[in-house]
Order: sequence, then structure tokens, then C-alpha cells
Amino acid sequence: MKISFYNIYEILNKDNFLFENDNVSIGDNLMSPFLRMNEYAKNNNIELGTIDKIPIFDSDVIVFVDCPNKNKKILMNAIRLKKPLYLIIFETSMINYESHNKENHKFFKKIFTWSDVLIKENPNKYIKINFSYDIPKKINKNLKNKKKLCCMIAGNKKINFKNELYSKRKEIIKWFELNHLEDFDLYGFGWDEVAIGSNKYINYILRRSQFLRIFFGVSYKSYRGSIDRKNPILKKYRFSICFENMYNLPGYITEKIFDSFFAGCVPIYLGAGNINKYIPENCFIDMRKFNGIAEVYNFISKISDDDYLNYLNNIESFLNSEDASQFSSKKFSKTIINEFIE
Repeated sequence: MKISFYNIYEILNKDNFLFENDNVSIGDNLMSPFLRMNEYAKNNNIELGTIDKIPIFDSDVIVFVDCPNKNKKILMNAIRLKKPLYLIIFETSMINYESHNKENHKFFKKIFTWSDVLIKENPNKYIKINFSYDIPKKINKNLKNKKKLCCMIAGNKKINFKNELYSKRKEIIKWFELNHLEDFDLYGFGWDEVAIGSNKYINYILRRSQFLRIFFGVSYKSYRGSIDRKNPILKKYRFSICFENMYNLPGYITEKIFDSFFAGCVPIYLGAGNINKYIPENCFIDMRKFNGIAEVYNFISKISDDDYLNYLNNIESFLNSEDASQFSSKKFSKTIINEFIE
């Protein structure tokens, strides 16, 4: 069996990049589930490939990783071939509306998704998958490595969308810079650039003009630059601000909280409303339980070493539990490939 994969991010569609590279620019080991899936597929005599390696007309099954615009030639051609089509949904509707447009869902035999809402509506059509990882059994719990209290690793983005959390991140940054700059560091791309809204052309002009950069620019005193990998940075901090891109999407739990777990850093989390269904509440700081960042700071700045180590021990216990296995690359691989086998 030959299965062709198309990803909405074109760079991942070339030279089997999707199945041969662990890391991408936005996160550590984000592609490891696809590497493990490729290994599992080979063991079951299934060949996976990006569309340049296995053209859609030469495949037995076609898989879309998030849905392209329905007018895109690749999707139209796939539909005309009348081969089994599958969809994997990673992005939210804020980033990729087409994946959540139910008019498009009729083209796909099955849809793999994080969305608990879709799965509840039709468990025969929608299959649960999580953002998945190669989960370590041990984490670093040496407090001597913790040089500072709190950090945030995020890109500087602005999108006007219901329940977005980009603006909430900026509120947190502003509070720390006004009140406790000494206890907070900011990392990520774009914080030293100028952006107004999401208009790419306007933002391009702003960045090209030194005068406009100075006039419109915002200086972040806590900014420490962009980084290649998150893990070496997170290891240096006791806590990290881990906000999803959107708030209160049931089942939407991305790499952000796990990046902190794997580095032995306690997350301050805001995102999926049902996070406690998946991850024990003693593994992270739930932002919803506090009346703002001032209360959170008061809590984390006064926590004892013993209480802090309890969080790290709880995290390690969770990573070794059956509950964590649903976020494993192994589970991801079997869920998808076994569907094709059946």
C-alpha cells in the first residue's frame, strides 16, 4: 500500500521532509510522531511519502495534514481520482478555517482530530488524536540549574479572533516588565519587529522603514532574542508561561505544556477548558484559579523548594503513566496506520 501525504505548509511536502526531520522552526521534535508513524508503516508493508515522492495518482490513499482551500488544485485533483481521502486536523479554525468547515468534511472518509466536540458529534467519522511526542521517563529535577523564576517562549503575533490568547500573553509581558522585570525573560521571534494587525503588506512596509520602526515600535525590556530550541532555555527557569493560541477549545492541548514538562519546568497554563481531563492538576499552575498574574506571581515567588519539587515529581509520575501514553508518538502512529490497515 502506498499513502501520499500533503501538508498545508509547503516546505514539509518536499523530499519526504515530513518523515525524515524531527525538528521544525516552531518547536522541538514536533515532527517525531510522523517519523515514528513512518517506521510503524514500514513494519506493516506500507509506504508513506510526501506528494513529490508518491504522486497522488500513484497512491492507494491520500492524506491531507490540515485542509487546503477547497479551490486548491491538489484537493480538487484528489477528489476527482475517487481514492480514499483522509484528513488530519492540527490547526485551529483561527489559523486554518478550511479544516473546520464541515462542508469540506464530506470529501474525507475519516478525520483524525484533537477536537473533542467533533468526536462527540460523530465518533464514527472523527477519530481522536493528540499532539504527540517521544515521551521521556525522567526529567531534570536539579534546582541548581534554575537561574531565574519565569520565562515565556512565544512568537509575537496579533490576530483579531474570538478567544485568541496572543493579547493575553502581551498582558503578562507588560505586567512583569512594569512590576518584576528581574524575574522574567521573554524569548521568541518577532518581538523586536513592528507589526500592526495581520496585514502582511503594511507590516512589510513598517519593517523596511527605520523611521516607522522607531515611531510604531514597542520595546520589550524582557526580550532576550529568538532561539533555536526550547529545551535548553526552559531548563534554566522554574516556571514558564504556557498559553495556547486559543482559549477553551476542548481537547486542544499542544506542545507548549509538554515542552515545559520535558525540560523540568512547571507550566503556568491557560488554554483547553478540559485540560484536567487529560493532565492531573498537580502537574501545572492553572491560570484560571487565580485572579490575574499578580496572584500567580505571589504564589510562584513564595513557593518552597519542597513544594516545587512536588510539582516536578508529579510531572514525572504523569509522564510514566497510562494517561500520558495517549500523547505518545506510538499511540499516534498506531491510531492512524491501523485505520488504513483495517
